[in-house]
Amino acid sequence: MRAFSIAFGMLPRTLLRGLSTIAEASEIGEEMISTQETNQTALQYKLISAIAAAMFCLALCVISASAQTTGNSSLSGVVADSSGAVVPGATVEIHNPVSEFSRSTTSDSAGRFSFPNVPFNPYHLNVKVAGFAAYSQDVDVRSAVPLSLDRKSTRLNSSH
Repeated sequence: MRAFSIAFGMLPRTLLRGLSTIAEASEIGEEMISTQETNQTALQYKLISAIAAAMFCLALCVISASAQTTGNSSLSGVVADSSGAVVPGATVEIHNPVSEFSRSTTSDSAGRFSFPNVPFNPYHLNVKVAGFAAYSQDVDVRSAVPLSLDRKSTRLNSSH
């Protein structure tokens, strides 16, 4: 009986040790899950940060590329006669035979004309109005700086 009571007496200690080991294993498991969740959250944060940084860089590249490749300017001037008086109602045309870009406008009451958003290229400018000989000039649009033709460069001669 004594062997039985010794064995039976050791049972609670063994059982307690086993329960203690199970509790420790459970705590370790919970710590591992918590660490895994923390690592997963950190990984998600890093992934979101990397995607946001990539999108920002892509946006900068697109903006930079569009700013560099716009290739447009404006062309304006004043139509005047040989004495320097302004000529309203003159038809002003620009044309590039290679690109076939062509625009037409009419000078206002102050003789002014304007062509916005003109692509970089050489153009042939023609000015026509009743009572005056047609006027032609070659114009190079090469930069984003607006090109302005003065009265002297667009002077019309009387057709009489």
